[in-house]
Amino acid sequence: MKYGNQRTANLLGFFTDPDMQEKREVLQKLIDATPKMNWALSCSCSLYFRGIVDEFHDYDIIVEQNSLEEFKEKFSKCGGVLHEGQQNGKERFFDSKYFAVGEIGDVDFDIISQFTVQTFKCRYTYALKQEHIEFVKGIPLCPVETAFILYGMMIDWQERRRMKYDMSYEYLDKNGVNYPDILKEAYPYVPKFIGERIDLLLK
Repeated sequence: MKYGNQRTANLLGFFTDPDMQEKREVLQKLIDATPKMNWALSCSCSLYFRGIVDEFHDYDIIVEQNSLEEFKEKFSKCGGVLHEGQQNGKERFFDSKYFAVGEIGDVDFDIISQFTVQTFKCRYTYALKQEHIEFVKGIPLCPVETAFILYGMMIDWQERRRMKYDMSYEYLDKNGVNYPDILKEAYPYVPKFIGERIDLLLK
């Protein structure tokens, strides 16, 4: 797959498509409100802006733990509404330090801090660090390494996550690992099949 070509097409669509107007305006408003960047897009939207997938539906945001209250305040000032403590039936698979769904206008968000997945009799937590935040056209993204691990953990209860797990792995295998520390730190906390791929990526 030619990731560069797909990334260019995705960015062109994001910045010019009328159907994406509210999504890009809301995202820009949130970026402008938080000049000291302490959050980043994760999951499908982070893959979209790298050309790994060609669509996303809502914004999944991971917030640096010590900046959570500040982020929530900025989110509210952008017109956002957070719904904390709602049960969604997935509690036995996720045990993040903080999770809330929210919206700004008609744009939906999942807000997460200390993103924790507990599947395959394993428990893995990703804690965002500012040095991990990457930018594509000013848009803050979590590393692909995190998507690779998180999607792999999710396969236990949602087999359809396997595609994004495989696509994230293939991207890292082709383009190289930027954050070996994320993979090394995850190794003791993930199932064997993810560990075997970590071994391949770190060779």
